[in-house]
Amino acid sequence: METLNGVPKEVLCKKLEFDLKTEGVGYGSKHELWLVSPQYFLVSGEQLSQMIHSTMLFQELRAGREKSNAPFYLRGDFIPLANGKMAIAEYNEVPVGEGEITALREVYKKNLDYPGGYDWPYSNAASNMSGFLNQHFPGQKIGILIPPARINYLMDYFLLSQYSKAAGVDMVIVKPEDSAEKLAGVDVLYRTFQHNDLEDVNWKLGQTAFEKVSSGQMDMFPAFPKVGAKELMAKVFMENCGAKELQAYLPWTWLIESDKKPVFKGHIFSWEEVVDGTFPNPLVAKAVSGREAKQIIFSDSPDWQKRLSLILSDSSEKQKWIIQEDFSKNAQKFSGLPYYSWGIKEPMTGKCVKAPGMKTLDKCRARVCFTCVGYGGSLQPVDADVSLLPSRIVHTTSNCVHLPVLAKL
Repeated sequence: METLNGVPKEVLCKKLEFDLKTEGVGYGSKHELWLVSPQYFLVSGEQLSQMIHSTMLFQELRAGREKSNAPFYLRGDFIPLANGKMAIAEYNEVPVGEGEITALREVYKKNLDYPGGYDWPYSNAASNMSGFLNQHFPGQKIGILIPPARINYLMDYFLLSQYSKAAGVDMVIVKPEDSAEKLAGVDVLYRTFQHNDLEDVNWKLGQTAFEKVSSGQMDMFPAFPKVGAKELMAKVFMENCGAKELQAYLPWTWLIESDKKPVFKGHIFSWEEVVDGTFPNPLVAKAVSGREAKQIIFSDSPDWQKRLSLILSDSSEKQKWIIQEDFSKNAQKFSGLPYYSWGIKEPMTGKCVKAPGMKTLDKCRARVCFTCVGYGGSLQPVDADVSLLPSRIVHTTSNCVHLPVLAKL
């Protein structure tokens, strides 16, 4: 039986899974976990610096544009490339994952030694988030308001509230079905929702809460940006005729608007060239106003031409899309990732179809989530975790290997 530091890997996997579930980690009604693997995900010092620099650059662009020094939250999705660089795919501005990432990091730290020369110099997500909230909203009651669309993340937010309370933050969970009375005494809304969540006519509590924010009765963190992260990337490139100097840090991005032809590396391309696939780089189309990464189309997809043509012909302002460089083809591949499989049984008979035991995941691409908070010109890394999938890089922990990140110091 294969071992790690003298402990069978199968035993270690089961111990990690047991400790994670004991801590309260799990998603959805079935309280499921990902594929648990007994290792850390290692990045170089240069890759860590790249993620920090890219996030600082993006925040400077935003702050300069919006003339705002409000406290911010940014979670970047980074893709490790085969050349050793880190490519930012997108930024998200709705807090999620800080409870689960904290549990993940602390459970692994308890069970697995750090490899020589590697560490994580920023404590954990809950400690950093709690310290930030205590600093910018001292003595105020924080309400984590969860919309119906994010109820599967309830345990994650519950974990964050538990860790934050232990760190001295007065925090309460406000669930979708709670009455408006649960908002009594809340000074700051911890925003777990987007604009389109407020459009849900059945979620009266969300509308009531946001009215209190709009009227100045409550503060909100993070505030709604004037322009979403994906759209902001597009505007930066569109206003700077391709902004070649930014492409070292941000992916080339363009709004899908029929009257504004894409400018890529100084060359003007027609939308026909984008639709028919003669554009020089692989692309991905993303819905700007849809839920995070739920509506995406890759340029090598069979329905790319049909769907992109429909998007270009839709002149309504309700749904905006962007096109962006797709780094999937250049992503580094990771193989030999060990995990324990509990096997598969037929639901009716209970007969074992696949035997339990150690398995490996091969040819995986990685999505590193690197979260930061800040205020004005300052930036504080919060934490980093990774999802490894043998398919496209998407927002999920389902059926993937999910690990805490360490950096070479």
